[in-house]
Amino acid sequence: MFAIKTYTIGVGKEGKPPPLVDMIFGKSYLDQRLDLDEITIKEIAKITGGMYFRATNSKALGEIYKQIDKLEKTEIKIKDYMEYEELYRWFLLPALVCILLEIILANTLFRKIP
Repeated sequence: MFAIKTYTIGVGKEGKPPPLVDMIFGKSYLDQRLDLDEITIKEIAKITGGMYFRATNSKALGEIYKQIDKLEKTEIKIKDYMEYEELYRWFLLPALVCILLEIILANTLFRKIP
C-alpha cells in the first residue's frame, strides 16, 4: 500500500539468558528460556521487501545500522513555506505626508510664477 520496507533486527544471544530477579534471600539469576520469534520477524521483513538481521552484541548492532544506512537512501522532497510581513505601511504614511506638504507649499509659500 505505502511501499515501506521494514528492516527487522533480532537482538540478543541464543540460549538461556540469566535475568536478575529479586528473591526472598536477595537478588538471584534465574535460568529461563526466552526465545526470539525469528520466523515471524523474518516473515515481516520478507512481506515488506526488507531484510532480517541478527545482532548478538552491541558491536554487531552498530554494523547492522551501518549496513541498513547504506542500503536505504530515499530522496525526500520538502516544501518550504515562508511567512511574509508587508512593510509598505511604514513608507505609505510618510509618502502621503510628503505629497500633501508639496501640494500645500506649492499653492502658498513656494508658488510657481508663470
